[in-house]
Order: sequence, then C-alpha cells, then structure tokens
Amino acid sequence: MEKFMIHAENIFSFMKNIYDYQDGHSTFYTVPDVTNWDILFDQVKLKYEYTLSYKRDSDEIFPNGLSLNIRHGQKVGLCGRTGSGKTSFMKLLFQIASPTSGSIKIGQINIQDIDKNYLM
Repeated sequence: MEKFMIHAENIFSFMKNIYDYQDGHSTFYTVPDVTNWDILFDQVKLKYEYTLSYKRDSDEIFPNGLSLNIRHGQKVGLCGRTGSGKTSFMKLLFQIASPTSGSIKIGQINIQDIDKNYLM
C-alpha cells in the first residue's frame, strides 16, 4: 500500500504532458486547466477470474458499482477489512487492472486513454 501511496503523489504529474491516442498516434499536448483534475469513479465494477485446480471461478469486487469523486488536492485514506477492495481500488487507479464496467476519469479524460507511465 505504501508503494501505491508514493505513486499517488505522481498522479497529477502527467498534467503538463499526456498522450493523446487519437488515430493511433501518440502526441504530447499541454493541459490548460490544472485546477479541475478530480478523480471520478463512476459505477466501477471489477471481476477477477481465476482457475483453481478443480474449477474455474470469479470474484466480483464492488458488485453494486463504486462511485466516488476525489477532488484535486484532497487527501483520502482507504481502510477496510481484508478483501474489501482497497488494493483493487489502487490497481484500478493505476491501470494494473481494468474495470469490468463503469469508468474512471481524471479531469475529463478516461484513464484508459492515459499512458500508464504517467500514472506511476
């Protein structure tokens, strides 16, 4: 978790230069307004699928959909029991896992459109 918190300090460092993946070409552009970079989870669901030696199974994280808005500069702590989704939340935020449904945005940009290197 500490590793994720260190990376969280870098989450807005991509604001000056981020990739724009339109037309399959990556180009840098400058983000004009750095004051409106809230992190928005909108009805995000995540499903882990795995195979045990005797069966294939899956676990759904945030089955009701996670909706959360973290304002730019706001400090947030995650706490909960083992298996409650703390690590899954961070994996989603840093694109280590992709949501099954819903969207995650930083400002108006879906994080799926942002190069992972800028999130780490």
